[in-house]
Amino acid sequence: DALIYHHPRGSWRLPWQHIAHVQQLELQGRELAWVGVRLHSYDALLETIPLRLAVRLLIEQRAVLIAAAGGACPTGRCAGDYLADATEFRTAQRQYKGVQAMFGQRMANLRQLLQADLLIPADFKDCSAQEFSQFINRQRLNFTQENNG
Repeated sequence: DALIYHHPRGSWRLPWQHIAHVQQLELQGRELAWVGVRLHSYDALLETIPLRLAVRLLIEQRAVLIAAAGGACPTGRCAGDYLADATEFRTAQRQYKGVQAMFGQRMANLRQLLQADLLIPADFKDCSAQEFSQFINRQRLNFTQENNG
């Protein structure tokens, strides 16, 4: 009934109804070693993610964000601008501060640059990132059809 991500610093859990789509990430036509998760709303994650995990993910995903932002500043925002720490972050339901605000802002930046809110490293032993994404999307679709149909 959910996608669960386990990490040495903690785990997050997202019920299927909060996930819009999962896909292997690409940048300029090149497949990245990351799977992107697009959410319907940030609140389900921001309210439950362990702060230690959020901090670690901010660090681990930094290089992907910099690569996605590029170096030429074509939109007026340079890569470093996307790394600025947010002190506050607001969703439709709530205002966040501290680590939650930083993580919320990171998700918004990732969405702008890569059309994904969360990143999962694609270091799977049993399948490719593409196969993993397809499997997760099928699980999400099956759950939605069984519970809304």
